[in-house]
Amino acid sequence: MLSLPQLFNIVHCPRHRLPRFNKDTYQLHCVSNHYTLINAFLRFSGPTNEQQACNVLLLFQFVCCAFGLLCRYNADIFFV
Repeated sequence: MLSLPQLFNIVHCPRHRLPRFNKDTYQLHCVSNHYTLINAFLRFSGPTNEQQACNVLLLFQFVCCAFGLLCRYNADIFFV
């Protein structure tokens, strides 16, 4: 959902949509006009190193997938 404005050319889509990396502090920094999940995470959390960002985003992906599987195979719990 975050990338749709750039994918449909509503907003300019830059060639590289990755966050900026600071070599001095080894931290990732958000780029304001790049609409990706990584940049959205960095916008809320602030600059962080790559390992912390990776761990948080993997946990987020695990929770979303588990919720999707729970909804898929236990739909009677949610949709009575």
